[in-house]
Amino acid sequence: MKNSKKVLSLLLALVMVFLVACGGPTGGDKTTKESTGETDKNGGESNGKTEGESEVKEYTYAGTNSLKTLDYITTNKNPDNIWNANFVDGLLEHDRIGQLQPALAESYSVSEDGLKWTFKLKKGVKWVTNTEMEYAEVKADDFVTGLRHAAEFKSESSAVVSGIIKGYAEYLNSDFSDAEWEKVGVKALDDYTVEYTLEKPAPYFGDITTYTILYPVNRKFLESFDGAKLGSPEPTKTKFGSLSPDSILYNGGYILSSVDDKSSIVIVKNNQYWDAEHVYLEKVTEIFDDGKDPYSIKNGFENGTYVAMSMRPTWEDYNKVRKQYEQYVRPNLPNASTFGTIFNFNRKSFKYTKYAKDEALKENTRKALLNENFRKGLRAAYDRVPELRVDAPEALAREALKNVNNYIDAAAHSDGRDYLQLVTDAYNAATGEKLDLSDGQDPFYNKEKAAEYFAAAEKEGIKFPVHLDMLVLETNDRLVKKANSMKQSIKQGSDGKVIIELNLVPQDTIQAIAFQNNDPAAADYDINTFAGWGPDYNDPKSYADTWSATTGSNLTNAGLSGVDENGNVADKDIKEKIGLMEYEKLYREADKITDDLDKRYEAFAKSDAYFVEKALYIPVTMAARGEIISKAEPFVGIYSPVGVSQNKYKYQKIRKELVTAEEYNKAKEQWQKERVEARKNQAQ
Repeated sequence: MKNSKKVLSLLLALVMVFLVACGGPTGGDKTTKESTGETDKNGGESNGKTEGESEVKEYTYAGTNSLKTLDYITTNKNPDNIWNANFVDGLLEHDRIGQLQPALAESYSVSEDGLKWTFKLKKGVKWVTNTEMEYAEVKADDFVTGLRHAAEFKSESSAVVSGIIKGYAEYLNSDFSDAEWEKVGVKALDDYTVEYTLEKPAPYFGDITTYTILYPVNRKFLESFDGAKLGSPEPTKTKFGSLSPDSILYNGGYILSSVDDKSSIVIVKNNQYWDAEHVYLEKVTEIFDDGKDPYSIKNGFENGTYVAMSMRPTWEDYNKVRKQYEQYVRPNLPNASTFGTIFNFNRKSFKYTKYAKDEALKENTRKALLNENFRKGLRAAYDRVPELRVDAPEALAREALKNVNNYIDAAAHSDGRDYLQLVTDAYNAATGEKLDLSDGQDPFYNKEKAAEYFAAAEKEGIKFPVHLDMLVLETNDRLVKKANSMKQSIKQGSDGKVIIELNLVPQDTIQAIAFQNNDPAAADYDINTFAGWGPDYNDPKSYADTWSATTGSNLTNAGLSGVDENGNVADKDIKEKIGLMEYEKLYREADKITDDLDKRYEAFAKSDAYFVEKALYIPVTMAARGEIISKAEPFVGIYSPVGVSQNKYKYQKIRKELVTAEEYNKAKEQWQKERVEARKNQAQ
């Protein structure tokens, strides 16, 4: 989601100081959800178009090579989407200042009632193979095929369109017959016209078209693979969208050349691309780096391999290095993503544990995580800033703090309040407190309050100390430091009442259990810090959906299932106890309001305030703020906090020399002015 993105989003890419899953999408900083990384993916915020060529034609950076599938329709993982967004284009994309522009569409229109969106396609856009051989022209039926494939292969991104595109949710639970598909609101009116019919008005549907679930798929090519025939899906059998470069067709700016998860990923320019004149980088390479050596990115930058480097405050010679590059150092932009601590409310697996062989301790931890006062106490005991200082100086670390599982630009009230102010007002009205839940604030850290909550939890049967297992990527110096900081912070803030047990495991285990896992019973931890999210479209619902009691993408990480085989709410007793069913009710009621945006946003704010009040999740940070130096031309690529457009290397350029902080700030000022002007024009 950056929804999927943006899953977040979510973690392992040593490319950046951080990005957004579902997607990620993080306001200019192409990081992955809880990245293990050093520099931002494009070496800086890429936001603008300039004429001329890139001085450097090849771009190489370090990462964790976390690409797992080329089936861009079905994945919601950001480590997949940062690549797939370069292989295939959708109907629309965002431009350098975040405004929607036609991509494969030539134009589009919306009916007066907001229920029909009609897109006219560009003619002559080519599908090509991985060897750049022309296969077919992109046609309207490709978009119909893509959405049907999404439903039949149970796309992880289905929540993005379920309840929005007419009949899609019903088709998910149908027999997948042609007759049932005819009821779904997508039609190819002719070769170059595709029409979507919505369940209800969704002014943000244009944003949704930038997300991969609405990307095209050529039906003939898809059905050439065993198990991928429309109407007769066999997901475990097909090789469509595997990691082989020839398992998909390409209509985007780049083609996958090679992939090896322990060596490198290489993509090369697609010379048949409809907008090839704006693809300036001929080759992009990600080199595997497990993060064990905290100086590996610095060394790679200084020997000319990498184009950017983030400053690590934990370096022994940090002050010396920062002074050396002082005229080039600048902070990255804030962003729309959220990372935090997810509780496992129903843990079933205990392979990775340091306490749970004791049945009494195991049961006590389970009860504690279901106890609202315990969760509030943990939140109050948790000083998040020292952990974030691993990535950034204290001022930037504080700016990165998050308190709400949503973002400031999710909505704007007609009275001038941003969305986080709406949530703050709703929270204070409901609780009688006077807190500021805006980004960059630290309203909950309070050792005295923590003691009060723990005392209340003790009266309710919780025994202290409570032990909590947490997975840590053993090879990554940065993440080990962050985990130890969190452990120490909570131990001090709780006066030893909460003990975080760090279980160091390899990357493949992290991927399988905390990120790629689709089985709640396999969530082998008590708390998960590898999950994050970035919005798929500009509306509070994009975040709210992630914690739906029936369809939420975060349920698996929380040890919970959505619905059972009969379509009934699974784990309902747990969801009732912790308040997730009430949250579902509140946000679903908000989503029904489509005729008054102020009332819609106020209702969503009420649901988000309730989510905060129940401490169902502890937001910690946006994709990490940090200081970087870079040779990437600033503000010359696609910008958007939503969808996956921003992952494209299209428009991006690299200099031979470093960009100075002065040059960057001047470009940023101009870019911000253009964004303000564009929003004014849009409002008129």
